[in-house]
Amino acid sequence: MRFRGEVQETHPGIQFSLVSPGVVYTEFGRNAMHGGPDSRDLPHGQSAEEVAAVIAEVIESRRPDVYTRAGAHDRIVDYYAAIAGDP
Repeated sequence: MRFRGEVQETHPGIQFSLVSPGVVYTEFGRNAMHGGPDSRDLPHGQSAEEVAAVIAEVIESRRPDVYTRAGAHDRIVDYYAAIAGDP
């Protein structure tokens, strides 16, 4: 990540972690002002507690880039390869 490198050049003690959850099972869509899908009906989701556990681990380990769902990185790389884009 370019921004991460720029900041760490002048402030090496600052750490950045990018956490990428997929679908998180919440009632957000049901409660959104103009409605939306209920994420609990979507496939391959996680509970907020599962995502929070990953975030807690990232804070402790200071890993820089994390997907909260196993295999998500490979699925995303495959998706961008299929549409001939750069992830």
